[in-house]
Amino acid sequence: MKYIPAITILIMAVSTFAFGQCSDAEKKALEAFDLAWEAAGQRGDRAYLESTFADDFVALPAMLGKTQTIDNILRRA
Repeated sequence: MKYIPAITILIMAVSTFAFGQCSDAEKKALEAFDLAWEAAGQRGDRAYLESTFADDFVALPAMLGKTQTIDNILRRA
């Protein structure tokens, strides 16, 4: 009886890995997005970055908003 909570926690922890998998197509789409986002920052494409970040985006730990984050990305370009 005392093992039931431990077994329940173990099953819940292991099951999260099963649901965390994605298909090859989803993985390729995510990789393409990551490359496009990086390229936009390098070439200074403010319009792409503004369309990518949510209006209520907050970067942690500095608590920077969308505009400040994009400004920082473009400053490094």
